[in-house]
Amino acid sequence: MKTARSTIVLQAWVYVTKLLFFVTFLLANTEIYSQEVKEYYATGELKAVGIKKDELKSGLWTYYYPNGQQSAIENFSDGFLNGEVIYYYPTGVLQGKENWRTGTLVDSAWYYHPSGKLHRKGKYDHSEYSGKWIYFFENGKIERVVNYEFGMPEGVTQVYNETGILIQEGY
Repeated sequence: MKTARSTIVLQAWVYVTKLLFFVTFLLANTEIYSQEVKEYYATGELKAVGIKKDELKSGLWTYYYPNGQQSAIENFSDGFLNGEVIYYYPTGVLQGKENWRTGTLVDSAWYYHPSGKLHRKGKYDHSEYSGKWIYFFENGKIERVVNYEFGMPEGVTQVYNETGILIQEGY
């Protein structure tokens, strides 16, 4: 005659066995549908490396110029840009940093001159310029300050010369 304890042990063993089978099944299917992808230029040089899950970009993707220099680092979630994205000039100099959430530009962004010096910085809201954007000359002096609302200039815009003197202010 079975005891209550042996029945519980048997049920637990069956449960654990089913759970292990299910987890193994999920891992096996993830391996099948999640794979590293390499894309190439027509000339044969590496263009991009990343992961695709169910044919959608996922995780970290790295892009290259035909000369082999890194052109961008992007993060994806379910096929949408998600997280920090970094762009480079063909020389390897940082070109820009953006933040994305589910395929939409959000939060702070920085863009640089080919020399590596800051060109402009500001924020995005739903992929539109938002708030104060500051533009810089190569010498680091402010070129102009523009306030944006819903992607359009709003309020006072200030324009400076290369020595930092305010030369124009208007709406």
